[in-house]
Amino acid sequence: VHLTDGEKNAISTAWGKVNAAEIGAEALGRLLVVYPWTQRFFDSFGDLSSASAVMGNAKVKAHGKKVIDSFSNGLKHLDNLKGTFASLSELHCDKLHVDPENFKLLGNMIVIVMAHHLGKDFTPEAQAAFQKVVAGVANALSHKYH
Repeated sequence: VHLTDGEKNAISTAWGKVNAAEIGAEALGRLLVVYPWTQRFFDSFGDLSSASAVMGNAKVKAHGKKVIDSFSNGLKHLDNLKGTFASLSELHCDKLHVDPENFKLLGNMIVIVMAHHLGKDFTPEAQAAFQKVVAGVANALSHKYH
């Protein structure tokens, strides 16, 4: 992902203001609620029968933290997202058979949740920079599919 110094600064500033675990849990939860077909990958997570069940589900929260920790690591390696996410791409492609479109959907959920948490501090410039990053991460996660 090619980012200007200003975009990198906007990302760093915004990311520094959020609780990553909360962002991850809420983003994954929203993904499962808004796009219910994505729940098929989480059969072992128990009750996902309603929005409140999903958002309160401890396994969803824990996996959301795991997802966002990987995303956060990617923010430290913006110049090598494909390398950073190579093993996760392979896992999601070969073993889990996740539709790569879901990576884009989750990326958008991350941006939405960040906007919700940061309010006016999530400037249009920061949003634009994060959209580039989540698109780059989705592309990196989809790499093994090509």
